Amino acid sequence: MSGEVPVDFAFEDNATLESLEEGIREIGDQIKLGHAFIAVALGRVKKDKLYLKVAVDFKRYLELERLDLSYQRAIYLADIGEKYIRYKPQLQANGIRLYENMSKIRLLESEIVENDPVWWKRMKKNSVRELKDFIEKRKSSIDVSTEPNDDGIITVSNSSLYLNREKIRGINLKEFKKNAHKGKRAVVIWVDDDQEARKVRKKLKKIHGAETD
Repeated sequence: MSGEVPVDFAFEDNATLESLEEGIREIGDQIKLGHAFIAVALGRVKKDKLYLKVAVDFKRYLELERLDLSYQRAIYLADIGEKYIRYKPQLQANGIRLYENMSKIRLLESEIVENDPVWWKRMKKNSVRELKDFIEKRKSSIDVSTEPNDDGIITVSNSSLYLNREKIRGINLKEFKKNAHKGKRAVVIWVDDDQEARKVRKKLKKIHGAETD
């Protein structure tokens, strides 16, 4: 930011398209910087529980309307500020500036950050949309290795598992995930074909009504 644009640039008689565009960009940068400062300030109020001086929790603090911000805007900025404070060393080490990457910083989650060895490079390089797609795929899939080993390469596509690009039939990862969350234990039975699979599934349902989809 150059800081050289006159504050009344929009009202100059001899304004040109280029001078107006430059003024818009400069003011836009200043607004982003202002939002970044507000985000960190709100993040500190929330993280350090400074709101307890006037309210029992952060939500009720915002409802007091002590700030010239809508409730939703304040929540949005506080979330960014809190995450920036938490990951400040990593962000600075990777040259990721707050005011330029607020939408990206809001996406930060410990589960993703701690389990993706190239997350910070990915965050710096990819767009917000690409990062959102990556996070959604991570959340909806089981984390498996995509590195080659003695047994080949294991990959995931939607709810299916592949070994060397060959689909492992009968494996539904969404079902695995759903039942794992219920505390259930998986037992995999290998059969020769679909006909045998149907017979086994039918017998299991007769025995104890097992979920075998």
